Amino acid sequence: MAKPILDIVTKPYIIPFYQRNYNWGIDEITQLLQDIYESYHKDKKQDYFLGSLIVFKRQAASIYEVIDGQQRLTTLHIILSLLWKEINRIYPLAYDSRPEVVSFFTNLRNQQIDFEATVQEISEANLNNFLKAIDTVLNTKLESDIDSTLAIHNLIENDEIHSFIDYLLHKVILVEVVMPEDTDVASYFEIMNNRGKQLEEHEIIKAQLMAKIKNAKQRHLFGKVWDACSEMNRPVQKFFTPDERLFLFGEDYDAIFPKRITQLDYQTDKEVASSILDIIKNPNQKLRSDALVEHEDELDDDVTYTSIIDFSNFLIQVLKLVYPQVDIPLSSDQLLKIFKDIPNNVLETVTPLEFVQKLLFFRVVFDRFVVKSNAGLENNDLLDEEDNGARWTLKKPVMRWQNRQKYAKYYRTLKFVNSFKETKDNLSYQDRIVKLLSMLQVTYRQRKNKNYLQYILSLFNPSNPSSLNISAVEYLQKVEDFALQQFEKLDILDLLSNDRESIFIHQNVYFKGTDTPHFIFNFIDYLLWVDQVWNEVDYGILPNFDFTYRNSVEHHFPQAQQDLLITTDLDKNIILHCLGNLCLISKGANSKLNDRSAWDKATDPRYSNGILTPKRKIMYSISQEDKWNTAQIVKHYYEIVKILAERNEILKFNC
Repeated sequence: MAKPILDIVTKPYIIPFYQRNYNWGIDEITQLLQDIYESYHKDKKQDYFLGSLIVFKRQAASIYEVIDGQQRLTTLHIILSLLWKEINRIYPLAYDSRPEVVSFFTNLRNQQIDFEATVQEISEANLNNFLKAIDTVLNTKLESDIDSTLAIHNLIENDEIHSFIDYLLHKVILVEVVMPEDTDVASYFEIMNNRGKQLEEHEIIKAQLMAKIKNAKQRHLFGKVWDACSEMNRPVQKFFTPDERLFLFGEDYDAIFPKRITQLDYQTDKEVASSILDIIKNPNQKLRSDALVEHEDELDDDVTYTSIIDFSNFLIQVLKLVYPQVDIPLSSDQLLKIFKDIPNNVLETVTPLEFVQKLLFFRVVFDRFVVKSNAGLENNDLLDEEDNGARWTLKKPVMRWQNRQKYAKYYRTLKFVNSFKETKDNLSYQDRIVKLLSMLQVTYRQRKNKNYLQYILSLFNPSNPSSLNISAVEYLQKVEDFALQQFEKLDILDLLSNDRESIFIHQNVYFKGTDTPHFIFNFIDYLLWVDQVWNEVDYGILPNFDFTYRNSVEHHFPQAQQDLLITTDLDKNIILHCLGNLCLISKGANSKLNDRSAWDKATDPRYSNGILTPKRKIMYSISQEDKWNTAQIVKHYYEIVKILAERNEILKFNC
């Protein structure tokens, strides 16, 4: 049952002895608060679903034992204890075997400690790590997709904290699942613990869809395909046997026939994939089918990578494609609510088996046409300019006959090759496509609200599996069209005048400084790379540069030295903050460079010898040859304006 947080924290719960210790840190607490705040900022009347809370009612007392969700529940209790003046309304969390934690909550309530309390004042609670984390989060500005920031002390200063707490209590929702009285709770928890992760919203949706399937064979096939699609860091073909691959993906393994799912071989003595409700009724069952194993042949290619999204995000993308008549936001933190809000008459237009067929089709599209990070490279700032390793991969599966020497037989094996083979004048379309896709990915790095991914998936039709046979040229043109549309949406063309006589004097210039959208820098770098590699214009940039998660706008002429800018009738503020003086670098590089002069940056081999972004490389080259000041900044600005003005010509090529 869906319940607001107020109903949850004013109800008696107990953390049983078999639960692990609280282990959330800054990252988890930050994400929780930031997601809630973004939802609050967007629409204070809109419910926000935080996930599930699995509980069991103890018969001896009117108290609920927490089976799954204690990390969220504990965090919410302490946050409200620190921030909510009506703390006496909160029912204290109880613990079976941790008297020091019970003492902590009692002390917290009795002392009426607010967010400004020092960690030392409550150090006896034996939760120092958590207190340090919560103190950091509550007093730190958090990045937000809505161009706003959250710091609790800011909310208090702006007299907004009461509104925020009211939203947290009444509009933030947890789905409480009360397990049946005859459930073997310890066995159930052991199963959940062995799985290594908590129940997620997509698993609840899976259970709801499976509940509509009455045929045992179809339930098994639904579960098998759903579970295979949910493993986002491995190609989906890895979770099917060689015979199943041949049947579903064709002779060469690179097609897809989703309607064949219901015709797959099925042995009645195999275990049927179980839903969440099945497990609640029978905790000795497994949640996932035994079929979800990698059918790894010793001659198969081993492919590992880091997906740009998780399964919840992917499921949102598919829901939006399958139900176009419903306005579905691409935000996985509302997955369960979004699914719940789809009208029944719309849901019924697609049966669960039809849905999982479409799910498999779009998962094949995702595997083949969406760039991934190479294994071990996460979506963070650790990849700096000095790291010159290959970062992105785009592969498709193929079937190859391989000889197994010890049996003197040939076997069908699964191999992975570049998704595109075509070339133009010995230039690989694959390279240009990977560069384009990675440019979009590092720009729209958040896992939610990936409109570019929705656009790519929409290029393919599950009713027409042959749409996978798109050529490299057609695919490249369509995705570059999307990038061009994103640039035009910025509505800055009128400011990008090339009138060298009067542009800076009349201030008809684009100078947003650190507020410049990151897309502009990445788009400029992509145009410069294409112009040099494909159109043979020599900018002196390194063609093997890669897009990484650079997310800090750097003033090449430092702001701290603004007084050293040489100008006559030009506005120093415009010169300093215009595109000609800016580049995109990583936060790590920005902190290293600090307020060093442009010449120092450009001549220090620690920063100039790496594979820099094209724009930054050009700026460094100019700085090494000539003093970087107003004249050089204005000249480079015009160079960039010219590149942007010629964007269509640069991206055009003869097929």
